[in-house]
Amino acid sequence: MSGDRARIRGSEAYVGVKVEDVMSRPVVAVKVVSDAVKVARLMHRRKVGSVIVVDQKGKPVGIITERDLAKRIVAKNLLASHVKAKDIMSTPLVTIDPKLDIFDAASKMKQFRIRRLVVVERGEPVGVLSSKDIVNVTPALIEVIVQKSRIGKAHHHKGPDELSGYCDECESWSERLESYEGMFLCENCMGIKRWNTAK
Repeated sequence: MSGDRARIRGSEAYVGVKVEDVMSRPVVAVKVVSDAVKVARLMHRRKVGSVIVVDQKGKPVGIITERDLAKRIVAKNLLASHVKAKDIMSTPLVTIDPKLDIFDAASKMKQFRIRRLVVVERGEPVGVLSSKDIVNVTPALIEVIVQKSRIGKAHHHKGPDELSGYCDECESWSERLESYEGMFLCENCMGIKRWNTAK
């Protein structure tokens, strides 16, 4: 890891890249009373993986992801036009300041076991940061982002193709992700892909 991009301050690591530098913007939002069909169409039209849910006063109160639509509507065979955003949104929102380092964002994602953070500035949502946004910065930054090492402790040196983070398939944490067709997969999911390919 190059010293000019990653550094250690006290007991915490910093990458030197701010949340605002890699977050997705502008915020795509829907009202709590919007039905799931509108939510899905908006996500498709705007090519985003999530939308922020706001109340009647425009205050953000939740988030809906593609996974929420799949688990809470499709998997339950519900009629999407009869399901409101407020019924499938994830809450409470986990937020982060745009001026913070992406290392802080990665740490927060790991702490809450989530893949997206709502970026809030002066009480207003200004963007969304996903784990994929962080991974896409550069593979060289991943070692610091995922807190692989701590000061004073020996650690295993990862190879150039070894990454840690959340699997894009099963969303579980893995110390060793592998790249596969634009996704980062854990060893189990990678094994399944290889097995299916070999069939």
